[in-house]
Amino acid sequence: MIVAISDAIKKEAVNAGLKVVTIPNGVDTNRFKPISFRERQQRREGLQLPPNGKLLFYSGRLVARKRVDILLRALPDILDAHPDSY
Repeated sequence: MIVAISDAIKKEAVNAGLKVVTIPNGVDTNRFKPISFRERQQRREGLQLPPNGKLLFYSGRLVARKRVDILLRALPDILDAHPDSY
């Protein structure tokens, strides 16, 4: 038996002859979906970010076990390897 997070995955597994239980994805994909290119540009402009390039982002608690110290030590190398990042 497997666990599926969507009807599409469940259908594929059932078609393969597997027993399936569905546990829905916990994210509202109607609310949280990619934005349009224009909206992305407007948001970057509003945050005074360059119109292009990759944005580096960390989301997590600032506690020792998250090892943010490793991320911070690696940041210069990341920026050297990806100069279009911010």
